[in-house]
Amino acid sequence: MDQLLVTLSKWLCDRCHRLRLYTFVAGGLYLIAMTLMVVKISLTPVRFNFAFCDGKSYYLYIASAVVDGDLDFSNQMRQHWDDPLNPQDLEKELEIKTPRGYVWNKYPIGLSLTLLPSFLTAHGLSWVLYRFSGNLYLAPDGYSLLYQMFNVAMVLALAWGTMALLDWLMARYLRLDGLAITVAILAVWLGSNYTYYCIRYLLMVHVASTFWVTATIALVMAAARAVKDQCLSPWHLPLLTFTFSMAVVCRPTNLFILPFFIYLVVVLLQHGMPKSLLPWLPLIFLGLAPLFLQLAVWHRMYGSWIVFSYTDEPFFWTHPALLQTLFSLRKGVFLWSPLLGLGTAGAMWAVIRGGEVWSKPLLTSYLLSFLLLWYVNSAWWNWWFGWSFGNRAFLEALGLFVIGSAFVVQRGIQSSVHWRQVLLIIILACVVCNWLLMVAYDLKLVPR
Repeated sequence: MDQLLVTLSKWLCDRCHRLRLYTFVAGGLYLIAMTLMVVKISLTPVRFNFAFCDGKSYYLYIASAVVDGDLDFSNQMRQHWDDPLNPQDLEKELEIKTPRGYVWNKYPIGLSLTLLPSFLTAHGLSWVLYRFSGNLYLAPDGYSLLYQMFNVAMVLALAWGTMALLDWLMARYLRLDGLAITVAILAVWLGSNYTYYCIRYLLMVHVASTFWVTATIALVMAAARAVKDQCLSPWHLPLLTFTFSMAVVCRPTNLFILPFFIYLVVVLLQHGMPKSLLPWLPLIFLGLAPLFLQLAVWHRMYGSWIVFSYTDEPFFWTHPALLQTLFSLRKGVFLWSPLLGLGTAGAMWAVIRGGEVWSKPLLTSYLLSFLLLWYVNSAWWNWWFGWSFGNRAFLEALGLFVIGSAFVVQRGIQSSVHWRQVLLIIILACVVCNWLLMVAYDLKLVPR
């Protein structure tokens, strides 16, 4: 056992080896996702289409804007929102109009913006291939086969990017062991509700949203380090504002990472940087382009620059369901995905026990951000977030769960053989239970 750990640790000390392993996992999840979709269309009267549930609304912006050049979603909805079991639901949704006569869409544009590279690639190829073949499976309609394949690949590439960034954060700012980093990433990636959104609901926003949140956090930490080392480059803050804007237009609740920005502002003030940033303001302003585009879409559709599109879906700020969101059988975060509870406890333990000063800002900011997200999610009327596998509204805090798990794993590696075996059994049991629960959920053996 000890010799195996030594061999693994040496191999995983090389970050390139870890990244190759993450690539293999992402590729495996891609094959699983495609296989499950093929099985689904063979057993049910649905099309090969990953844009379903909330994902179909997130996806409307890019499908309509690129294919039709407008924001009139009605034709996409009639052609591609086929639900043989509930055809009346579509007509009800088509009847709900914005003040300017467009079909109401309460979801923001972040996912559509994120998919722009893969969608445009698929659109170009589909247009060429359909022109020569006339095959309907290759129609340039935004929903045919190539769009599905390229967009799913894009989302899993973002999942890979999320893990690569978390790997970098843990290695650079927390100096965790390569083995601990790898085990924590693979355990949470394959043993939590994040797994489900990597193989089933890929065109819902959460995997893409988690990437932009993680990228923003990584850039905040890198910017703070650059300020301390007096080597902040002109592109750094504009890139930071861009990733943050993308995170917000994916899910407005991604403002929960505000504590990281407070930390960055404190570092900037400590080093007298604010005045020296003035020449860079135009570039920083340019990074806000996704936010401005969201405002423009709202104005076009609703006639107002700022819109709260979730009408009749209130927040109860004075009566948040704090305990239920974490421990309820109704999608409680830690009950449906125990590894996330282990990771949260590990992060809290790492902060409480102290350690080097440079290790605290990342963990402390993550914990404060989690508390903010916990409160906001718990205050919403639909705190269990509907038909979701686990409480999907916490997926954007994935970094906290992974980093905390890495601390637990590293502590286990340094312990006796007995405790290492216990930890391994716990992790494997959580992963296996997660997959069994996913199967039971899809087969409707557990309440949704």
